[in-house]
Amino acid sequence: MLDDLLIGIDQSNRLPVLDLLMKRFSDWQIVLLTHDRVWFEMARAHLRPATEWAYLELHDTPTSAVTSMPVVREQGPNAAISALDQADEFCEQGHIAAGATYARTAFELALRRWAEIGSVKIRFRTDHGDLSSQELIDAIRDQKARDPKSNEAKALKAVEMFRTVVLNPMSHAAPPGIVKSEVQGAIAAVRFMISVYSKK
Repeated sequence: MLDDLLIGIDQSNRLPVLDLLMKRFSDWQIVLLTHDRVWFEMARAHLRPATEWAYLELHDTPTSAVTSMPVVREQGPNAAISALDQADEFCEQGHIAAGATYARTAFELALRRWAEIGSVKIRFRTDHGDLSSQELIDAIRDQKARDPKSNEAKALKAVEMFRTVVLNPMSHAAPPGIVKSEVQGAIAAVRFMISVYSKK
């Protein structure tokens, strides 16, 4: 069991340590714990081809005003799909703003993944966090979705319909009256986008 053991190692050395664990301890059951979301996503992306890994999140859920209970949520190797599943779950529970936040997270993860697997060229930035979703959409459209009748163009058009409210990071600081159908529409649009680039 490795409880945030790799957190003290700089980012450039963490992935080689994961490779070492997979190579030297392939017949062991390894439990890797972390509270660092970025590291969790990096490890999940790096280990994606290794199907024997399971990805779990542990959350604290209130059971009353003074008690809570840990809840384990299984996450698949695809972070965007996992976020969409969580968005669906929140919507069904009536937590529309939380569902919208997870839908937006899935949208951003899916755009980055499409750009990555599609070898989409974008302007270099020292901090990749400065890259906006609109810049990714524009680059994908210019390089992968020029034909307006293509599924790629249709997928981009579908997600753009929900960008101003549901899929806009600024909309979640003080969410306006986002309704369940808008969040469900955004979830469906992001799922369609993933299905399109996953077929390539």
